Amino acid sequence: SSSSTMSSSFEGKSLLECFQAGRNIFKQLDDASIAGNDPRLRSVVATGIEALTSCLYLITKTGMFSANEEVEDIKTTSLKYLLVPFYLGEIYMNVNDMDQRLEAVQKAQKLLKNFVENCLVLHLVPKEEAVIWEREAPVDGATQRAEKIARNKRKKEAEAALQLILKRKQTSHDGEELEEGLDEELEREVSLKMIAVYLNQALNTLESAKQELEILQMMAQRKAQGLPPPKPQKPDPNVPREIKYFTVDKRLQVKENIFRPDWTQPTVTIEEAGMIDYQEAMERSKRQKEAEEAKKKMQEEKREYDSDEEELAKKRSWDDWKDDNKKGSGNR
Repeated sequence: SSSSTMSSSFEGKSLLECFQAGRNIFKQLDDASIAGNDPRLRSVVATGIEALTSCLYLITKTGMFSANEEVEDIKTTSLKYLLVPFYLGEIYMNVNDMDQRLEAVQKAQKLLKNFVENCLVLHLVPKEEAVIWEREAPVDGATQRAEKIARNKRKKEAEAALQLILKRKQTSHDGEELEEGLDEELEREVSLKMIAVYLNQALNTLESAKQELEILQMMAQRKAQGLPPPKPQKPDPNVPREIKYFTVDKRLQVKENIFRPDWTQPTVTIEEAGMIDYQEAMERSKRQKEAEEAKKKMQEEKREYDSDEEELAKKRSWDDWKDDNKKGSGNR
């Protein structure tokens, strides 16, 4: 979905400028060069959202893509703009404020679905993925795992192919003479391979977004009903665990108990257990990031201390040399 008015800080900027600003922010977030607990994260995410929302507005306003176009009809310089909903969706997935998380994941889902649908229309989706996308009946866990492995394999192959094209592009720029049209041909190949790489990423993100949304919606429901988030039930340490026996000749007892687990049955539903796992994972992630930041800070402080010591040693050495070599002593 595009904004009906231009975002303030990108007003008057060209489509390319907005695109480059948004893409650079996506790359920073994608390679985790900005940590989840970095104080700059919120403003960086907001800037990325603003830049790419402006992009969507300009793409819609100029009517860059038309519904009945084939990929061959799209100008080489316009191909990269097919990635705008993908970049924007992925940036929305980096909104870590829990009050805004539900809305952000919903927006991300909408944008990433839009990106996949556009790729389907342009026949840029592999046949296997198109079948999965259009499938309505649920599948078992083993099938889902196999599909994910196949998707990640395709992503790696597309990434390797992209690296080869980028190398060729680099070589063509280093070469003295460039075949006419080769530069544009390579540019086109780069854009199409990037779409292939990011299509796989979008499909993976959509899967995790769907699971997260179920938990977030349930949490919002509980909050609306004034219920606290469920707490995991810990076993009472004062109650001794019983050893369960069954006797072979009591056939009925065996039949009744053989599939009954010998541990206390859960007192929370699967959904509540999912919420607990989600909250614990968020907590773990927060603690891990804080520990990483603390370690980084200590290393920086150590570097500063070492360089201060080095400076001090140099200064002392210089003072000693001046003491040993009084001014003018070299002229005797």
